[in-house]
Amino acid sequence: MPIELRTAEQMVAAALTAVRGSTTKATDLNPGSVLRSIIEAPIIEVERLGQYMLLALDQEALVRTAISIWEDRAPLSAINAFGAVTISADIAPLSSYTFAAGTLVRTPDGRHTYQTTTTALFPAGALVLDGVRVQAIVPGITENTGANTITQFVSQQAVPGQTGVTFEVTNPAALGTGKDAETDAERMQRFQSYLLGLHRGDGASLALGAKTAALYDANGLPTEQIAYAQAIDWSRGQARVFVATPSGVPSQALLDRCQEIIDGYVDANGQRVAGYKAAGVRADVLRALPTPVTLAYTVTLHSSVTLAEIQADIEASLTGTLATLDIGDPLRVELLDQAVMRIGGVLDARRYWPLYNRATVPGVLYRAGTILLTAEI
Repeated sequence: MPIELRTAEQMVAAALTAVRGSTTKATDLNPGSVLRSIIEAPIIEVERLGQYMLLALDQEALVRTAISIWEDRAPLSAINAFGAVTISADIAPLSSYTFAAGTLVRTPDGRHTYQTTTTALFPAGALVLDGVRVQAIVPGITENTGANTITQFVSQQAVPGQTGVTFEVTNPAALGTGKDAETDAERMQRFQSYLLGLHRGDGASLALGAKTAALYDANGLPTEQIAYAQAIDWSRGQARVFVATPSGVPSQALLDRCQEIIDGYVDANGQRVAGYKAAGVRADVLRALPTPVTLAYTVTLHSSVTLAEIQADIEASLTGTLATLDIGDPLRVELLDQAVMRIGGVLDARRYWPLYNRATVPGVLYRAGTILLTAEI
């Protein structure tokens, strides 16, 4: 049961009753009398001490609750990039061909390797098989790759008994879900966002709710998910929630799922799931605007390396740095400079574009565009 402190007036009244009941010699207990003042003075201090103790108990409870929530949110491990590839044949096979789970595909430079997550059957007489799920062998942001960059099978794939049939592979959309292990600073930010979103109904909780939206395949693997979100007050009684996926633009199905989560819905068991928006407020879920930023640098290299050897690393570092920005975040050019300078072999870097920071723009998601690199020794 909750703790209820007695007020000073209540304690004085109880003390006076006790005095009257225990002696007949104390007759002047009126306000201002010496005896009453002697009784009242320590009671006032007792009341103040009780208030301090109650406040300390409340703070202790809050601290313990916060610690429990913090401990329940362990640092997130690195995440493998995942997506889908399309397999095509130059000649339609006469019999079906099975690509076993674990079939390896890669980028032409061999730096990034992925494996199919389920068995895929290429039908007889077909020329194309879409939507084959793949996942990076190695977790982390460095395994994210652009569209149409996964173009090779690690091992040759051939249809038994039918010569001349060769298979090709490509990824129509970029793979951008790979993430590095969560840092202490990122964990703290996630913890703070969770606390801000507990009460729901404001911008922080709308963005938090939007990032829980995802679509899954028959095997329970995510096929698409919201990774970036920004909620802003657009007008009285109306909010807008801008969202984006790791690869950029979410599908209409994912937008609909996100809207459902924001508004609240009835699940498959008939249970009402509360939404994240306040009652009487309209919250529209919209696609964010991915805005590519051209990046141009001249780098001074150590004599032991060439630009060809580290160009891919520089590009991946710049792309990964921009991938950490959420919708509406400003673009700080010093972060780009740091991304270039952290690559081994780079002694100095001179940025030609962008010249200045890019300001916060609602609904805009800054991402790496064309990257132009030149070297000098």
